[in-house]
Amino acid sequence: MNAFGLQSPQAWSEWWRLWTCHLVHWDWSHLLLNLVAILPPMALVSGRIRWRLLGWALVAAPFLSLAILASGFQGEYRGASGLVVGIWVLAGLTLVRESAKGPGLLLLSVIAGKLLLEALGAWPPASADYVTNDVVHYAGALMGALAAVS
Repeated sequence: MNAFGLQSPQAWSEWWRLWTCHLVHWDWSHLLLNLVAILPPMALVSGRIRWRLLGWALVAAPFLSLAILASGFQGEYRGASGLVVGIWVLAGLTLVRESAKGPGLLLLSVIAGKLLLEALGAWPPASADYVTNDVVHYAGALMGALAAVS
């Protein structure tokens, strides 16, 4: 067990896990995948919006953790993919609102396609060495959308 991963019994007495579980990963390839995935939305927005996205992630992290726990997830959660999905949605909707419709719609289309493939059971590929937590991805998308309209 990792001292920073999220497991149901520890979540209430070790509250820091609500944030830290999004910082720790299963291995270097898992971390690298999350880091690469965050690059497109960060590259398409201005510096001011980048700070907004990072601030949103800090606030959203414990709520995503609570969504994981509420879903009945068994085991230990580690990873930032829910935050990454939320950043894609928030960045896309922010760009659309700020009249950068092309890049914004591109981000939204790609992330919607990924979520659709997950919902259909077609992602990740059967050959992948990891299991995704669809609940945290959907919760991240919803929270990113709510932040964009507020």
